Amino acid sequence: MGEELGKMLTGNLILIDKDGNQTEFKNVIVNELNAEPNVIEEDDPVSNFRKSTVTNYNYTANLEIKSITRKRFIKILMSQGIARNGAKDIADYIHKKYGSYNPIHLLFL
Repeated sequence: MGEELGKMLTGNLILIDKDGNQTEFKNVIVNELNAEPNVIEEDDPVSNFRKSTVTNYNYTANLEIKSITRKRFIKILMSQGIARNGAKDIADYIHKKYGSYNPIHLLFL
C-alpha cells in the first residue's frame, strides 16, 4: 500500500487547472495524504538482477474544507464580476440547497 505522508495538516490549497486558472481554498485541513509509486520491474540480463524503476506517484488525499461566511461568499462572487444583487441571489440559492457556504460551491459557478 501507499506511504502515509501526513495527518492533520492545515493550510491553503491552490488548485490549478490545465488552462492555468487558479482556485485557492483557505484553512483546508488535510486529514490523510497517501502516495503510491508506479513501479516498473524488469530483469536485467547483463547483471542478473531485477531492476525497479519508479515512474511517478499517485497521490490521494482526504481534505476538509471549512465553511465561509455569507458576506465572504458574496464578496468572492463579486470579485468574479457578478453584480451585488446577483451574488446575493446565488448566495440565497446555495444556502437553501446546501445549508452553508463553502468555497467548493464556487467551483460549480
